[in-house]
This record gives sequence, C-alpha cells and structure tokens, in this order.
Amino acid sequence: MHYIRLLRPVSVETTNRREEVLSVLLTITTDLGDSFFGPDEPLALGVTLKAGSRATVLACPADNKSPLQWRAGMRVLKAQLRLREPLPKEKTTVCIFARSHGSRTPSTRPYWRHGFEDEHTELIVPVSVDMVDRKCAPVSLRTLALPSQANGDDASSGDERSLELGEDIGESIARHIWDAGLVTASFLSDSCRSAAVMTDILPVQHDCINILELGCGVGILGTTVAGIIRDAAAVQGQSLVEAYVLLTDVDEAEERARANIARAETVLEGKHRYAGEEDADEDESEEKPHVQLQYENLDWDDGRRGAFGPLSAARAWDFVVLSDCTYNVDSLSALVGTLSTLHKHSHSLQDAAETRVILATKPRHASEEALFGLLGEQGWSHRVVKRIPLPRVNAEAEVVEIYVLEKTGKK
Repeated sequence: MHYIRLLRPVSVETTNRREEVLSVLLTITTDLGDSFFGPDEPLALGVTLKAGSRATVLACPADNKSPLQWRAGMRVLKAQLRLREPLPKEKTTVCIFARSHGSRTPSTRPYWRHGFEDEHTELIVPVSVDMVDRKCAPVSLRTLALPSQANGDDASSGDERSLELGEDIGESIARHIWDAGLVTASFLSDSCRSAAVMTDILPVQHDCINILELGCGVGILGTTVAGIIRDAAAVQGQSLVEAYVLLTDVDEAEERARANIARAETVLEGKHRYAGEEDADEDESEEKPHVQLQYENLDWDDGRRGAFGPLSAARAWDFVVLSDCTYNVDSLSALVGTLSTLHKHSHSLQDAAETRVILATKPRHASEEALFGLLGEQGWSHRVVKRIPLPRVNAEAEVVEIYVLEKTGKK
C-alpha cells in the first residue's frame, strides 16, 4: 500500500504570466515513509477541485509540456496546475489521486478486497485538502466510504456515507493512517451487513455496547466501528439502544483524534437505513440508536497499573479494538498488561464480563511474535479471523491479519 502525501499545504500562486496556479508538493510513499513508489511505467495523477456541487478537473501542469506523472526514482513531485478560473473563497476540496484507465475521479473501491484490477491505483490512497478563502487547511484528509449494501461490489451505490479522517501534512509519520487500520476499517465497513462476518468478529448480544480503542492514532478504526455498529447489530437481529465508543492514545494524539471525532459526528447522527428495511414508506422520524464517540488520553504504562482516566474507568468494556500497535516490541508488555487490567476492571463492574479484543496488524518483523507469548502467559486465547493480502508493485506481497483475542474469569 502506498499513500499520496502532501509535504506542504497546497497554495495559490501567480506566475510571471499573471496566471493563477495551484502549487502542490507531494510524495508517494508507504505508511511508515520507508519506501517510495517505483512503478515500471509512469503513473498518471489526477486533480479535482470541488466547491459545492461544482467540480473541476485539472489534468496537467501549467507549462503544458507533460501530463502530471509520478515516475520510478522520484522522491518528491512539485507541480503548478493552471486554474481555469479564480479559486472561489467558499470551501473548495482539492483531491489528488492515481488515475486508472483515463479515469477523472478517485476510485471508491474498498482497499481490502482481493483481486485488485489495477495495483497502481487501487493500492495508492488518494489525499484531499480543504481550502477556505483560498487558504489551505493545516491537515490533509483521507476518505473512507461506509457502504449500505451488504457485500455489494459497487460501494458507491445505495445510501453511502463517508468518513473523513484528518492527518498531519508533512514528512512525519506520526498522526497518520497506517495500513492495518485502513484495511481493517475498509473490511469492516464493507462487511457490516454480513451476519456471518459480524457474528464472528463483532458479535452484539445486548442492546447497549461499549467499545474502547487503544492506540487510536487519528482514530480510523474506532471511528469506523462507531459508524458501522448499528448495521452490525441489526444484521444480527439485535435492537441496539446505545453504543459508546471511546478512543484512547497518548496525549500527542489528542488534537487530531478529537478533530476527527468532530468530523464524524454528522455521519453518526445522520439518517440511516438498516439492513432488511425497505426504501418505500421509510419512517424518517423513527428514533435511531444513539452512538456516542469520545476521546481520553491513556498511556499503556498507566493502563497496566490500572491508572485509568474517568471515561475509561466508568464502564465495563464489551470490546477493545486496536490496529498497528505491535510494531514496537518494547511496548508489548505494557500493551498486554493494559489489556489484562481492562479485563479485570470490566469484570469488577460486570461479574460475567468476557473481554473480546479485535487486533489488526501488518507484521513487519519476526520479533512481533513475542506478543502472543505474552498474551498466553496472561490467560488470553487468540485466533486469526481474516488474512488480507496486500499486493505491492515490484515487491513481495504483504498481509494484514485480524485477530480475535478472548479472556474469561476474574484474573
């Protein structure tokens, strides 16, 4: 998987010919920034501007000498794109994406699916920014569709909703989306109308459910779970009254996570059609179950000691979810300690509590296997529920693994 990443905010500049251009500086790299995309043939990039219902396509640099392309050996791409008319002061979304077979808009195909038709585009994540009053917002955006059709091939059909997640602009890999989180979020959103998948991974057995995310980063996995939990419950025949999702991480993640929670609020509160409901005669006034999404700082060194904040300590947790959290082996002991302490805490509030953990990881080195030894020592069982291969251009394929961890009893 590769990501189009902006290295500085997009800006509007004036050329020597007094023409306005959109100035862009980008790279295409992996989630950790340790490898640049190196295609055999030049990769065509597309740029769209959208203000309200109006959309404009920018396909070539201002000099008109060549198409906008990324070539093997590149580390950065600087481009000035001629504006056909002045950029409006109202909010304008600029999207940069890999073009497939002459396409003029980004693909909405979920990232997890097998049988990628075009590796060059399907495994390169587009990036967007919002410009207001002709100035670029300080964050870039990734968009994840939450399709309404169960297992449908066309994610753009039906009552589609989209989550927008903000990332930092620049070279730092902190506060960015990583592969396991993105792929697992895509998998869950695309499978949330499948009773078999949801019963195996995210079984909903009560009308109220509490979910905590550890190491949330920008919040892609926890926010996606909040977005699909009503569907996951409905397809299992459960009438959900309330869902509470708490994102947690160290304090450096707080600003971005809270901002993304705010972005998600309209999606979580909006009109929603459940699995099995008919389009006709839909009662739009019907009260929908409440989904509450919040954030709290939680360092695992504190968590393993039971030093939880008021939000983490207030509930028994039905599920704990986490992704891209096993790459740093020095933190594994604190992670497992926090999981065990959360289980013990939940059991103290709800005597029959069983803790289920959904863990997503893209294995990066063999030392990560130490996690499962530590889990076994503390009474956790684990099983793989999904392995999702990620083809890579000119490189060995990788895989995202989704595990379910379970622990019963008081200890």
